[in-house]
Amino acid sequence: MTRLAFGLLLIADPLLELRKGHRREIMGTHRQPSQHFISRLKGNSARPVKQLSAIRKFRNSDYWLWAEVGVAVAGLVGLIFIIPTGYALWVDLEDRQTQRIVQAWQLVTHNAPGNSGKAPALEYLNNQGISLVGINLSPEGYGSATYLFEVNLPGADLREANLHRVDLFKANLSEANLINADVSRTSLQAADLSGAILIGTNFSSSSLLGTDLSGADLRFANLTNTYLSETNFSGAILIAAVLSGADLREAKNLPQTELDMACGDEETQLPKGFTIKACLEK
Repeated sequence: MTRLAFGLLLIADPLLELRKGHRREIMGTHRQPSQHFISRLKGNSARPVKQLSAIRKFRNSDYWLWAEVGVAVAGLVGLIFIIPTGYALWVDLEDRQTQRIVQAWQLVTHNAPGNSGKAPALEYLNNQGISLVGINLSPEGYGSATYLFEVNLPGADLREANLHRVDLFKANLSEANLINADVSRTSLQAADLSGAILIGTNFSSSSLLGTDLSGADLRFANLTNTYLSETNFSGAILIAAVLSGADLREAKNLPQTELDMACGDEETQLPKGFTIKACLEK
């Protein structure tokens, strides 16, 4: 083994010397830096260092950290005051809302003829989702009617409401609930009652000229002596409706099948060719 190792060293030594010589030749061929490059390098290193600005010095100092802490503390203190203030404002808003509702109720229930600001008050209550069940809007004891021209009350809950002698010209009562309401001697000309629930509603001696009753539920409604010229009955339900003395001569979209479910008397005026059975005497 010793002879083998010695032999390998004898072979490897010339190879190492040859490789070192080749490396020196390669290094000798590399271009050395010029004197001009060295002088430029020394000139750049001699340039003065740019001074930091006051803002940069401040950001690098401990004062910047304290400033951030101060801002955070100020924000926390602000929240401590803002949260109670916001809650107080919310409570105040709720109180104002309640006060407006109370004032609106006082206005609509005040017994006075004419408009008297009732239409906007009713619209406000309805928009707030307030039920108008049993409300009395009749001008009882006064010579003139209550005027609610073009009042906008879609979907209003007016069950058992008293609308006797109320002028509802062009009123929007679409899909309103008027079950057992008193709408007698009332003007509903050009009003929108489409989809309204009118079960047991009293319309006696009222004018429904050009009224939209499409899709309305008029079961057991009292339409005695009503004026129903150009009234739209498309899809209306007239089961057990009383049409004694009603004028239906120019009614629109009134099918005979619905008249068969209603009743009238000899004074009921129907379109040509239509018939109606007599109401049973009570």
